[in-house]
Amino acid sequence: MKSQLKFSQMLIAIGTVFMVLALMLLPTAVPASHAQGNPTATPVEGDAGDNPTPASNVTQPKGGGGKFSLPPTLDELIAQNPELKTYLDKVKDVQVGDFDFSELYTILAGIYDKEGLAGVIIFMQDSGLLEKLGLPAEYVDLLLLLDKGEEGRDAAIETARKLGLISDNDELLGFLTIGTDEQAPAVKTAIEGLGVSAYDYDADTGELPIGIPLTLIEGVQTPGELFSLFAKIGTVDGVTGFRVPKPNLTK
Repeated sequence: MKSQLKFSQMLIAIGTVFMVLALMLLPTAVPASHAQGNPTATPVEGDAGDNPTPASNVTQPKGGGGKFSLPPTLDELIAQNPELKTYLDKVKDVQVGDFDFSELYTILAGIYDKEGLAGVIIFMQDSGLLEKLGLPAEYVDLLLLLDKGEEGRDAAIETARKLGLISDNDELLGFLTIGTDEQAPAVKTAIEGLGVSAYDYDADTGELPIGIPLTLIEGVQTPGELFSLFAKIGTVDGVTGFRVPKPNLTK
């Protein structure tokens, strides 16, 4: 999976989805061999029948106010926080299965306190950690907000639900890009083995719709464990991309 974003693409995404945000979400690229779009997930038997229409969650910029400044670059973040370079050097060759996600979460929480979510996403994107861990930027965003106490958690879930990121069946939704059609059955089995719903694979787009039950998320004891769960999903063998769908802005 490669995250190849042009500045103009980032501005379009922000202007359409997050009108009041500044440079927060960086979408994940999908291989050119598959058609772009927002396929409708087909619920498995026994589902309530509502097709998932996953979407990005809205968050408030740090500090409030009506004006925005550009978030710091990765180099600026490291200059202000030398420990970030030490951390990046430390995990450069660490495999995903050996990652200490609690330590990573502590690093991100420190960036969040100083620079807000925009700083966190810049750090994850430009350091290559998003690509390495196979995560959509929006999931990192949501993970941080879920750890802001009961009130913050409820607000994050409500916002995600309004935009369609959480289905009527109480699942956090997403789409996995599969390398080849032949890999789809094995990926689906692996995803279901993690306790995550996997719906019908769409050969036209090369994507597998998934739903992470909120009960599974709520059962996780620490943010680090939830981080690990997201990374396991995004790095299943055969998965080459992990994204959230276009937001539902009609609600």
